[in-house]
Amino acid sequence: MTEERDLSVIQVYQSMLRELGFSVSRRELYRHVASHKTSRFWVVPSSAKRTLYRMMYGVPIKNQSPERKRMYSEILARVRDCMMNDHTMTLSRAINHVILQPAPEFYLSPGTVKRIINNDARHRQK
Repeated sequence: MTEERDLSVIQVYQSMLRELGFSVSRRELYRHVASHKTSRFWVVPSSAKRTLYRMMYGVPIKNQSPERKRMYSEILARVRDCMMNDHTMTLSRAINHVILQPAPEFYLSPGTVKRIINNDARHRQK
């Protein structure tokens, strides 16, 4: 899944680079890519289930980036809506359904976007 996400990040980066060119700094470009909408929530279902169960039961989640916190909050809100609209939906099915929905952003830091882009450039040089 990480490879798919990274490929999606690279595609958005290349598209924005063509569109914006050098009118913005690289740092700004990485920020634009990080906040760009994407086809799904880039999280493994089992990890999402563990984290969301903990959130629902008030268990503190340590060492989580602000981007991940925002992502899981958005997923949890959608899961709750999904279950309210379909009372037969289990929590597990709702999570699986929601994480495949389009996401409003990648939920990555600009630094992570930079690392993905730099890793791609290094692999292409080999």
